[in-house]
Amino acid sequence: MAAHKPGNMLNAMNLEYKLMFSGWAKLPKYREKLVRSRLIIQEALTIDKAYVAISWGKDSTVLLHLAQQYQPDILAAYHAHVERDMIANYSETIDKYISRFPTNLMVLETDQADGNIGAALNIHKEYPVCFLGLRAEESINRRRSLKQYGAIHQYGSGDLAGSWRVCPLAWWGWKDIWAYIVAHDLPYLNAYDKVDFASHESRTTCHISKSTNKQRQATRLESFKNLSPEYYNYLRNNYPEMF
Repeated sequence: MAAHKPGNMLNAMNLEYKLMFSGWAKLPKYREKLVRSRLIIQEALTIDKAYVAISWGKDSTVLLHLAQQYQPDILAAYHAHVERDMIANYSETIDKYISRFPTNLMVLETDQADGNIGAALNIHKEYPVCFLGLRAEESINRRRSLKQYGAIHQYGSGDLAGSWRVCPLAWWGWKDIWAYIVAHDLPYLNAYDKVDFASHESRTTCHISKSTNKQRQATRLESFKNLSPEYYNYLRNNYPEMF
């Protein structure tokens, strides 16, 4: 698929960052990760019927778009949560995406923010292969799990025994994710426009940790939990003093 010019983004990302991520998408190391992810997707699609667990966060949106290049009608299962969805523009983002990329979307509405969508829907019985946008960079536990089990793993026990977990983005960094979003002009939740990319790499989070208002800091951290789970998990694991 041809890349779009940086100026076509649907969100309010600063032009400087658009250009930076557009340049990142041209780097050989990014291209290598992209090739590896595509091979993982192709291999997994030969195992059995598959679906993408989509949260409409940046990672799962990239994953869905990648998977649709090889199976356009692949099922996208969305575990919706009413309170969380009121915080960010989920509906608008979903509408923008499916208007450009026709999507076989299944929505499970629930008042529980957590939970495994495969188990909740019993979807793994009909679709044994689940694509997840998990990345090692997100947390220590995910890094350990991905190192131990790899990008393609079959569950040997528990509710999901016999089904497969596939994580094509396992070794992508946050810059790789945004490079793909910019290169393909993908819509994303407006909450991400509030992220300070300049401090993202070092995770110094000066815009949060230097706050003198502890209550305000706690509130902002909780908002990250809903709006950007992968960022929230990174903070909890690497900056426990903030909590």
